[in-house]
Amino acid sequence: YEAVAEADAQARAGGAVDNAVQARLRASATYATRVATDAARFAFAWAGSAGLRPGIIQRCLRDMLAASQHIYVDNNTLTGYAQALLADAAPAE
Repeated sequence: YEAVAEADAQARAGGAVDNAVQARLRASATYATRVATDAARFAFAWAGSAGLRPGIIQRCLRDMLAASQHIYVDNNTLTGYAQALLADAAPAE
């Protein structure tokens, strides 16, 4: 929520959303997608053989597994976030 609020504030101020905030947004989306995928896997595992039949649990798992492969939330987002953090931490010349 904080990353979205910060991006919104920058956009409303009329400026472009800076790279560090964009990287934070992507890292947040990556984390949220991973948590949701874990929850879908948990539900599928606890559903037993019922999870194999067409239904909401199977659909949620398939959707989350597909979503987790999207380029917007792949592992490179975390690398990009680390690079943005390091760039912000670098001393000014």
